[in-house]
Amino acid sequence: MKIAFAQMRIKPGNYEENLKKMKEIVLRSSKLYKTELIIFPELAIQGAQKDIIVLDNKYIEELKNIAKDNQIWVIPGSMYVKEKGKIFNRLYVINKNGEIMGNYDKMFPWEPFELIEHGENIFVFDFEGKIKIGIGICYDIFFPEIARAMVLKGAELLIYPHYTTTSDRELELNIAKSYAILNNAYVASFNGVNNYLVGKSAIYGPEGEELQRVENDEIILTEIISKERVKVVREKGLKGVTLNYNHFLKYREKLKRIINQTY
Repeated sequence: MKIAFAQMRIKPGNYEENLKKMKEIVLRSSKLYKTELIIFPELAIQGAQKDIIVLDNKYIEELKNIAKDNQIWVIPGSMYVKEKGKIFNRLYVINKNGEIMGNYDKMFPWEPFELIEHGENIFVFDFEGKIKIGIGICYDIFFPEIARAMVLKGAELLIYPHYTTTSDRELELNIAKSYAILNNAYVASFNGVNNYLVGKSAIYGPEGEELQRVENDEIILTEIISKERVKVVREKGLKGVTLNYNHFLKYREKLKRIINQTY
């Protein structure tokens, strides 16, 4: 399958202009590149601002229409939403019919700058039987337990949309590469760009190979993702030698006992 990741220029607080840019990217991805799924960075439609602002539901409806009009699955980054009086950094998955297929709430908001509620659930969804996708948001990448939990729920592609403005962006990419190796999975870690966002998006294959990497240009990264490739690496081992994922499953109960003793 072909997936697109948008390293998009985000203008904080300028919802209408960001939405217009997203619409243009979706149109290009679906009509020109023929991608089946397009994914945007964290907070793509609103950007990070001094105060946490809850996004109006009308923007979610517009994003659903954009997906339906272009017959493409859209993950429009994340946005702040309020539910039962609590604010979450939430990411929606919208299918090509404009229907919300699920959502994920960021489990680890970046404290002390993002003082909102923590999500509680691992999120993995099946993309039309072609591949299973797990999602974390930005700071979630620093917690390997989330990545492993997604893989145990069947994820073959892990995606991490970011809104990173800091000098530790290289560390995030190093972690993404290590997750690809440790889990024999595709991993995409991608960021936005503007005067503060540092870009630096990358996609890694199931042996940790760097498939694509860009610096701070606004760009759409398209990549072929193969479920079969993941299956082969997991069955035959890294470079045909190291069966780390296979052995993890074999000794899973032993590892669980060790972890429980530690925690």
